[in-house]
Amino acid sequence: KAVVLELARQAQEFHAEAAELCPHLSGDGRRVYEAMHRLYGDLLRQILVQQGDVFARRPRLSGWLSTKTIAVSICRRWLGR
Repeated sequence: KAVVLELARQAQEFHAEAAELCPHLSGDGRRVYEAMHRLYGDLLRQILVQQGDVFARRPRLSGWLSTKTIAVSICRRWLGR
């Protein structure tokens, strides 16, 4: 459990650094990257909330949250962002 928690903390640091890649992507690639970046960030936060105990309870995102995250990224196309 402690090892998983430490790995999740390290992954969260790398995840934060990875956000800097987004401006270098274009259009559709940026939207896909943003959606995946948010989803993985949400999963990492869930692992931290569970104190790294991923064996007793699998970290999951609600279907609603996943759908909302993807929809927002897609809709940015029409909003011009």
